[in-house]
Amino acid sequence: MTTGTIDVTIGLDVGKTAHHACAMLATGEIIYDKPLPRTRAS
Repeated sequence: MTTGTIDVTIGLDVGKTAHHACAMLATGEIIYDKPLPRTRAS
């Protein structure tokens, strides 16, 4: 396993009725912050 610096941190909120994703650079800049589609697998 190689260790290094973390370039992007990703957060996911997975709920019963909605999902949301956020991605942040090491500098603190938010590069993604949007709701995600929620589909139910058959």
